[in-house]
Amino acid sequence: WIEGRNVGEKIDTKLARQMGEGVGRLQDHADRFHPPAPFTQTTLTSVWAFGGKPELRPPLFPAQRARRIFRAAERGQARFDELLARKAELRFLHIDLHMGNVRHVRGGKVAILDFDDSRWAHPVQDYAIPLFYLWHHEHGAALWDAYAEGYAGVRGEEPATRAVLCDLIAARQVDLVSFVMKTRLLADDAIPGWLDRVDG
Repeated sequence: WIEGRNVGEKIDTKLARQMGEGVGRLQDHADRFHPPAPFTQTTLTSVWAFGGKPELRPPLFPAQRARRIFRAAERGQARFDELLARKAELRFLHIDLHMGNVRHVRGGKVAILDFDDSRWAHPVQDYAIPLFYLWHHEHGAALWDAYAEGYAGVRGEEPATRAVLCDLIAARQVDLVSFVMKTRLLADDAIPGWLDRVDG
């Protein structure tokens, strides 16, 4: 465990920039990582990685909302398939960086925690996951720019076009919807309001 304090929802451009730097450094390390044998072959192959493909039924999921979710899943899966076809570029990566996995530590720095869900993935997949949490914030555009700046300071440039990244952000969103439904993290009467927020 690492001493420090949780980030929570207090996100600003400094934190977003530090997160981008952190992801860049982890990917630099992944470039040099040579796994021992035997080693896991688990790969981030599906947009439904954590929740599984859900059954979205009324009244919680009116037909229009369900269609929107599945269209986003299809676009995200197409991006996954394109990236995973570039097998030489796959790395063993964190692929679950959200605000609960970031802590403020001494010296004004941040620490990235919780590598339990790490698996083989393309760096673009790994890069896009924190963007889901930044982009849906009140100042999402500025946070995205700061995150990209931090990452580019380590890796040279943002690793994909914004169109590709938007599809991958949506893929994270639909998997999160599925995960919440599967694990029953919210009571049924709380789900509509939560869905309205993630839809936004």
